[in-house]
Amino acid sequence: MTYICCSALGPSRKEAAKQFEALLIGQMMKSMNDSEGGWLGTGDDDSASSAMEYGQEIFAQSMAQSGGLGLSNLITKGLQKASGS
Repeated sequence: MTYICCSALGPSRKEAAKQFEALLIGQMMKSMNDSEGGWLGTGDDDSASSAMEYGQEIFAQSMAQSGGLGLSNLITKGLQKASGS
């Protein structure tokens, strides 16, 4: 039986850290939107809400890929220290 290391199957540590940061940024934006009943002039329209959620997701991913809040670098460094590489 052949075993394959799980890191060979998934994204690199850096990419995983960026994905995590994008998720965190997206959740922060969703929280801001939910707390005040909308932002940027959005109302209760379902289609507008879906479009806003999609836009927030894309914005969060783009922000994380561009360095975001700097969390992905910290996470990557922490994972490297923990694994000893």
